[in-house]
Amino acid sequence: MAEEEVMAEVETVQAVYGDDCKVVGAYPPHFHLHLMPRTADVTSQQFVEATIGIRAGFQRYVLLIPRALMRRGRNIL
Repeated sequence: MAEEEVMAEVETVQAVYGDDCKVVGAYPPHFHLHLMPRTADVTSQQFVEATIGIRAGFQRYVLLIPRALMRRGRNIL
């Protein structure tokens, strides 16, 4: 996959997740996603949330699955 295509994928993730996506590196892709239920604007319903880090390897991206780790979690087993 060409670098331009990979960067387009990163831009798509940013468009979908907005401020909840922090790009650490565009190529190879490396970003953090802050995930929470859509009810998170209501403080009394904020039960769970997580920040997930996703990083692809520099070589053979697309052929190998990117690594995903939970960086931070709240009320997640």
